[in-house]
Amino acid sequence: MFRVNLILYNGKISTMDPQQPEVSAAAVENGVIAAVGSSEDMMVLKTPATKLVDLEKNRVVPGFNDSHLHILNYAVMSEQCDLLGSGSIGEIVSRMRRHIDAKKIPKGGWVTGKHWNQDILAEKRFPTRGDLDAVSTEHPVVCIRICFHVVSVNTRALELLGLRGDNTASRRVAEAVGEEEVRTGIFKESAAEFLFDSLALSSAGEVGKYLVKAGRDLARNGVTSIQSDDFSEAVDYEDVISAYADLTRNGRLLFRTCQQRRLPKSCDIGDFLNKRRDLSGTEGFYKLGPIKLMADGSLGARTAYLSHPYKDDPANRGIAIYSQEEMDYLVGRTHEAGQAVAVHCIGDGAAYMVMSSIHKARKGKKFDARHGIVHCQITDAPLLEMFRELDVLAYVQPIFLNEDLHVAESRVGHGLAATSYNFKTMADTGVRMSIGTDCPIETLDPLRNIYSAVTRKDLGGNPDGGFYPEQRLTVEEAVYYYTVGSAYCSGEEDVKGMIKKGYMADMTVLSDDIFKIDPDGIKDAKVNMTILDGKIVWSR
Repeated sequence: MFRVNLILYNGKISTMDPQQPEVSAAAVENGVIAAVGSSEDMMVLKTPATKLVDLEKNRVVPGFNDSHLHILNYAVMSEQCDLLGSGSIGEIVSRMRRHIDAKKIPKGGWVTGKHWNQDILAEKRFPTRGDLDAVSTEHPVVCIRICFHVVSVNTRALELLGLRGDNTASRRVAEAVGEEEVRTGIFKESAAEFLFDSLALSSAGEVGKYLVKAGRDLARNGVTSIQSDDFSEAVDYEDVISAYADLTRNGRLLFRTCQQRRLPKSCDIGDFLNKRRDLSGTEGFYKLGPIKLMADGSLGARTAYLSHPYKDDPANRGIAIYSQEEMDYLVGRTHEAGQAVAVHCIGDGAAYMVMSSIHKARKGKKFDARHGIVHCQITDAPLLEMFRELDVLAYVQPIFLNEDLHVAESRVGHGLAATSYNFKTMADTGVRMSIGTDCPIETLDPLRNIYSAVTRKDLGGNPDGGFYPEQRLTVEEAVYYYTVGSAYCSGEEDVKGMIKKGYMADMTVLSDDIFKIDPDGIKDAKVNMTILDGKIVWSR
């Protein structure tokens, strides 16, 4: 006998279930889909205690599942100065000065800006220490590039970080970071990690505060599940786990999370893999997922590791974080422990390294390891085939095209650009793909991400016809990879990603029927309602 808590009726519900692709109603019992079908059939199940929601013919999809982002970082950075779209270093300086005044940041208080991009600055270069001294000489100033792989700081920040001084300790720290970095104030890759480490959050309670804040924004965007990389040099990963567990047990977490566990540089891989924790009471809302590794940098900063030199920087192939031997060891140890890796690879050189490591690992212990590559932007034809042959997951971010379509060919040339961001090829050849945003690198908004996947245009509608338009996904494919595809990555495809009997009652109600409207209008559609665990957690 059903004890239905909620009935959604009079809608257009895309179930993602090929056996029953669309229905008009769904019934929910204790956080689980109890039945789907016609509105008439579902109404038979109502009781006096059942909540009824008239969908008013609106489109409903399974709750969006962002397969790769940094939600804790997003929440922290939401309080920082947004430099997105700055057209010059002078504009960066002006925006940050206004931010200091608006926030009334006292002298000595840290001032952080985010999302600048040298490709659209008039000067076409990274801001330097001298540039940021114009913001303030009394505040430590930190400016983070849109990719998070390059950070610029002012002189006062260097002083407070112990990087400028005549004492022995300062000289040792400066030598470890790099003389060029200290001279210019421009930090890349591992040096940038040093800065994030120095700006760490202080406690599980502080982490929890930011996760609660993030939950409201995720709900407003129709995102009910995430796969988040929240372990970093900037926060103790034990505090992250404790915060998630406490919020879940207290019923305060407004999203489900699979934790992509980035390996801290100071941590032994064996200890990291073998440590066990009590996560009782978090079932269905928080789980520890794959080990996250960083293989290279970013395309915009020219630190993505390529197989051949950059077309616009012939002396440079980017930065490989690990040697092939080191990558083999890390992937191999993880595989032996019966766990999966999710490796950040933007350049094709980095991806080839990781594919080689996965192939070697699988020659040993045999088990269903859902190893994956995160971003997989720059690829050639053999790499695309390797995804299918080695059954490697592709965690892709179509929204990256908003920026990258303007620089990809200049960075890697026409030939390699044509086989990069090849979402349609991956879909057609059976690659297990999922969609995410890499937020806060890009917006949380799934509808802008879907727009990017199906139009191959930037958010301004350019270029006409799209960037390599033969690689466009259909709207149905994009939603599938944002729901079912993402659920597969976290090993939850049997309970999540569809609106189907026995599945988690996570659903998103849209303002527009994105399957029917002009694709250019998808980016302007809104979320009308978000349902998590059978409860309405946000409504317009």
